[in-house]
Amino acid sequence: MQRALGSGTGLVVETSRQREARHHVVTAQGLARLTQIRLLLALAAVLAVAAAIVSMLLQRRDLVAFMKVDGYRKGVLWRWLLCESAVLLAAGCSIGVIFGLYGQFLGSHFLSNVTGFPVVLEIEALTTLWSFALVAIAATALATVPGYFVVRVPPRAVSPAY
Repeated sequence: MQRALGSGTGLVVETSRQREARHHVVTAQGLARLTQIRLLLALAAVLAVAAAIVSMLLQRRDLVAFMKVDGYRKGVLWRWLLCESAVLLAAGCSIGVIFGLYGQFLGSHFLSNVTGFPVVLEIEALTTLWSFALVAIAATALATVPGYFVVRVPPRAVSPAY
């Protein structure tokens, strides 16, 4: 069969075992690529939420300095900033979960319909909660150092622009 096809065509003769082995290799490569994409998306989510929290903290520097003049202690200011960060974190992670689940749904249907790639079409609640917790913990950890420096800002009697 190989001689009949010749070497000039793009066709290849292979046994069913060879085709099955090639199929498994391609499937493993596809799954590895999807795993890499998942990790990159998680990293992007952590950095985006951490950047939003750090931005909010840095915008509060003048207000924290002004509040220190009024006699607020570092502990009270730190808890206040943590509460604001928690609200921002919950909003960012919740929006990420909603769009992530919708993206998973669309991506799964795309892969199964267009490429024939074998995909399980179900929503994984445990993985979603795990991703939510991972992003929340990592973003909070990244934002603690700037928060620490914001709380340690020296008191100033400058009226904040609020």
